[in-house]
Amino acid sequence: MARFKARGGLLRLSDCPGARYYRFQIPGEFVPCNPSLAADGDGFLALVRTVNDRIDEGGIYRITPGSTSINWLLRLDSSLRVQEAAAIDDEAWRGAGPGARHGFQDGRLFRWQDRWWFAAAAKSSFNPARYTFALCRLDGNRLEECRFVPSPIGMPVEKNWMPRVLDGALAFVYWISPTQIVHCDADGHFDFQVLAEPATEFAGWSGSSQVVPYRRNWLCVVHFRHRDSQPHRYSHAFIEFDRDFRILRSSDPWVFDAPTIEFCSSLCIAGDEAILGYGVWDREARLLRVPLSAVDRLLDRGGRALLQRALNIYGGITAGSRTFTPIAATERPSGV
Repeated sequence: MARFKARGGLLRLSDCPGARYYRFQIPGEFVPCNPSLAADGDGFLALVRTVNDRIDEGGIYRITPGSTSINWLLRLDSSLRVQEAAAIDDEAWRGAGPGARHGFQDGRLFRWQDRWWFAAAAKSSFNPARYTFALCRLDGNRLEECRFVPSPIGMPVEKNWMPRVLDGALAFVYWISPTQIVHCDADGHFDFQVLAEPATEFAGWSGSSQVVPYRRNWLCVVHFRHRDSQPHRYSHAFIEFDRDFRILRSSDPWVFDAPTIEFCSSLCIAGDEAILGYGVWDREARLLRVPLSAVDRLLDRGGRALLQRALNIYGGITAGSRTFTPIAATERPSGV
């Protein structure tokens, strides 16, 4: 049974026995962050955002008029070695509709209608901040179609919608508490639904990953942004849904390695492992592979007993050094 080290009242997912660590390397001056991964046959497809702005030591974004995002598409084999890689050509859509002048941020990859899509936040303005939800269809490394979706509740900032595809039907978890869903039909119409039972334990939490098949149900990662300190920090949790988006189980909050700017952007189930994509300080794009038995244990928490046992066993032990396997991309656009 997997055990976790804990320190300062937080579980560290990276302490799971059998965990493996990876770091993306993308050519050019832009730095990678917030990757998304999805299974593709015997291998994987990865979407990696790269940025040219920075976060200072206080967690403040240093934005310039030229700040933007460029996304890369990587085809990986079963061992996460790069087979093909290319920057995504999205230029035709940056000035369309509400616009994505400053790029498409934090895309979540998924397969729908026998095509690859990603759900992203299209940024058109920094001051005031304006993000429009964008449903994007890929044709190789070119953005072939983009549907800009108005906020269902009239908000100027729309981010972190979590996609799920079931029996050919596409839906997004829009909010956790109360649980709110946006349904998308094949013709591109969107319907907003508020479920009857609010998930009060997750008030203020937002989406992070895709919603992926798990056992006979569905699994995702959600996040909470703590704004009571500088820099801000994130906590994450697993949530298990049934097919009707009723919450069946959830984990205690956890971090990847430290209570800091770590942001989960992806979840992929591969055999008996979960692969999580996350960014660190918008300067690194990482993957963490953990056994599904570790996820099961977190979901079978039984209140705070799991956390307390971990604290009793591992209290005071600091995190060891991590060895990251590089996932190095070079411009290889053929067939991506």
